[in-house]
Amino acid sequence: MQINPRNFDTLVARLIDSETDAVIDVGSNGFLPLMHYLATSGAVEFLAMNSVRVRLHIIVAGGDELTDTSTGLATMMRLVDAPAVVWLNEHFGPVVKNGKTFEESAIYQEFAPRIYGIITMPRLDAATTGRDLIEMKELGLTCEEAMTHPQFAGMPGFRILRTWNQILDSVAAATMETINA
Repeated sequence: MQINPRNFDTLVARLIDSETDAVIDVGSNGFLPLMHYLATSGAVEFLAMNSVRVRLHIIVAGGDELTDTSTGLATMMRLVDAPAVVWLNEHFGPVVKNGKTFEESAIYQEFAPRIYGIITMPRLDAATTGRDLIEMKELGLTCEEAMTHPQFAGMPGFRILRTWNQILDSVAAATMETINA
């Protein structure tokens, strides 16, 4: 399936007309076309001229995923001139290479002036919290919905609430605006 890049023009117009925050998650099929559009069209500059703040949210995963996701971060930062929030995901292992944390890495040093915040997603116990979140996702529930769903009564709901609160604390520590659940 070919994506018509002019369809992104409609997206930009909707962002300008909207009075609320928006998250654009195009998935893997639309990622490269969107990056190309943002890098070549002047869309970020146009959005800024129309008082729309753009923040990239980029995941850097640990373990075996670290090299690829770090390269992805560098590529996005070079292509799109916008501040970024980096989400360090420890699901596959620590976000550490050659004994250096992300904040000590050359990639971080290169882009530090444009990194608006860093949020750490800690590794979760796969048998408890990890399983709860998988089931929540399979049911298509938000954290708020899961906490009132019968399947998550008791400890599962508490683990989801605790994880959500840890994420919110990490977001607040990254000096981002408050996010409501």
